[in-house]
Amino acid sequence: MSDWPSPLWLPAGTNHLTSFGPNALGPGLAINGGWGSAAYPSANLILYVPFRLEQPTLIRKVFWANGATVSGNVDCGVYDRTGVKLFASGSTAQSGVSVVQAVDITDYQLGSGQFFMALTLDGTTGTLLRNLNTSTVSILRCVGMLEEAAVAFGLPATATFAVMATAAYVPAFGLVIEVGGV
Repeated sequence: MSDWPSPLWLPAGTNHLTSFGPNALGPGLAINGGWGSAAYPSANLILYVPFRLEQPTLIRKVFWANGATVSGNVDCGVYDRTGVKLFASGSTAQSGVSVVQAVDITDYQLGSGQFFMALTLDGTTGTLLRNLNTSTVSILRCVGMLEEAAVAFGLPATATFAVMATAAYVPAFGLVIEVGGV
């Protein structure tokens, strides 16, 4: 997890956390380069994006931004810093071209601390909206992003975190939240 300073509090009225939000990778990575639809880099690859919370936060949904081609299934969820899966959407068919796809989950209360948003696709035909500025794996390593080359599709109960090596690919995805929710 990166030690770079960032605003860790979430003001009342905040309704989502994103992979490029101030509590995750930070908006600095998203400033240059723009956004584009791109095929997923490797079937079943799991991408882990670190994020921090300073207050209890209720998670209501997970979401990702589909690209120009939808194909296959997505699984999206959250892990604690030791690699234990806290919740996930389960296998969900990509649906809707160039739209944000949200999936209801059983509401989950996260306390303060460090966590990882996780996302995987079961193929390389489906596309997601991703930031085009994250062009080097070394940049993603510096901001604390991790990966896992999964053998089977789906988010495992326990993550096997590995240093980013496969691709400089950061999709737009995140969590629908209620700050201080119960």
